[in-house]
Amino acid sequence: MKNKILNLNMRDLIQSLKTIALALILALGLNFAMAWTGPTGAPPANNTSAPVNVSNTAQIKSGGLWLGSLGTDGGAIFGGIVSANGGLIIERRTSDPVSPENGRMWLRTDL
Repeated sequence: MKNKILNLNMRDLIQSLKTIALALILALGLNFAMAWTGPTGAPPANNTSAPVNVSNTAQIKSGGLWLGSLGTDGGAIFGGIVSANGGLIIERRTSDPVSPENGRMWLRTDL
C-alpha cells in the first residue's frame, strides 16, 4: 500500500513539474515578445539612413561606391587623385613632378 501511494505521489510530482516547466517557458517567451518594439515611423523615417537615391537633394556616402558608368549634368567635385584605367591621371600638386608620365595632368595649387 505504501509503495502504491509513493508511486502515485511520484507521478503527481512529475506531472506538476512538467506543468511548471511549460508555464515558465511560455512566460519567458511572452516576456521576450512583449519586449520587442516596432519601428517608430514608416521607412525610412526614424530608421536607418536613407540609401543613395534619385532625389535632387545632395547626398553623402562615407564608404566606397563602384559604378558601371558615371555621368554628370552639373559638374563634379573630387577630393583626391582621379585615375582612369586608360592611363589618364589628374591630380592637384604644389610642385611639378620630377618625371611626368604620358597622359598625366596636374594642377598647381600654389601659384
